[in-house]
Amino acid sequence: PEVCAGLVFASGNPGLDNDFAREQRYAHDCRIAARIESEPRRSFLDYWYSAPVFRSLSEEVRQAEIERKSARDGDDWGAILRSFSVAKQPSYWHRLSELSMPTLAIAGMQDRKYTHIIERMRETPNIETSVVDNCGHIVHHERPLVFVRLLKSFLAEACVS
Repeated sequence: PEVCAGLVFASGNPGLDNDFAREQRYAHDCRIAARIESEPRRSFLDYWYSAPVFRSLSEEVRQAEIERKSARDGDDWGAILRSFSVAKQPSYWHRLSELSMPTLAIAGMQDRKYTHIIERMRETPNIETSVVDNCGHIVHHERPLVFVRLLKSFLAEACVS
């Protein structure tokens, strides 16, 4: 709080709060990492962006994401996923109520996983939440003007406090 004027979760996750969920997620992430390492990058990215969480992306945005990520160095993607899986991160759910700085959590309406997380975060009194209509997981790409408007409004308030 002494360093940050505010905190924004954009399709963010405070962590998995039980061992079973962590084990399941890590097994899933290891399968994805193996696929990343064994398939041509473009093939993997086509698969990745066909997932339900990305269904709301327009074909133009989907292709732009695939092109952008295809151009990046990706030799370590599998290792990075294994190392930085949310399953390997601590859960901070129990610490959310300790946040003293203004906090905003944003998710897209069509991203069921993160709207569920937002609903749960809503139970914490100091967290402002916003579920954005007509978009999924990548709110800043799917509804950039709405995303920027939410950020500007939040930051204007956070910086005044």
